[in-house]
Amino acid sequence: MSVTLNILPVLRSKSLSEIIDISVPLLPRMPVWPGDGGIRILPVKHMATGDKNNLSRLEYSILRYGTVYGPRADSRNSIYRYLKQALEDGRIDYGGTGDETREYVHVRDAARLSVDILADEYHNTQVTITGHHPTRLKDMLYTIREILGNRIKINFEASESATPHYNVTPYSFVPKIGRKLTTPEYVDMGQGLLECISEIHGEHVSGKE
Repeated sequence: MSVTLNILPVLRSKSLSEIIDISVPLLPRMPVWPGDGGIRILPVKHMATGDKNNLSRLEYSILRYGTVYGPRADSRNSIYRYLKQALEDGRIDYGGTGDETREYVHVRDAARLSVDILADEYHNTQVTITGHHPTRLKDMLYTIREILGNRIKINFEASESATPHYNVTPYSFVPKIGRKLTTPEYVDMGQGLLECISEIHGEHVSGKE
């Protein structure tokens, strides 16, 4: 919180009119791959939104994300790890029961919606950018297996030491109602997975050359 408060006067001195605040735990899943539309997002620590507005007189938007996936990801991204292991080892090891749910959103959809929140209607709000349909982890993993011709094995490793960081929801309580933002036109999950598989396969092949 102290870091956020320290940088707000600097932002104001630069004649900026708005601050976009990203919750720190979600940064590894942010849709800000290098070169994607030149989107710049300030990763300041999540705090009470009212204080931020009163202290700085800046407009603000606080963004949260569902599980972002897509091209140009790396090992910090869960979908990337599942696909890479499936292609290289012929199996996926998942640390949970598979009944956990996620709201997957393709990076292009997330990036487009991240720009949409610059509209006036989203000023001084908290917005969660996510996919349309909650998906069980095991259903997503079974989809990967089918895409790969049912040639991979899926291992569910449910134990206390391998418990996922959340089972159903990434939400936590903050003293202000947020809004959920989705897009009417979006990248189909199956097509998105195919795109990722193609990219990872290309990396794997080029690495052997």
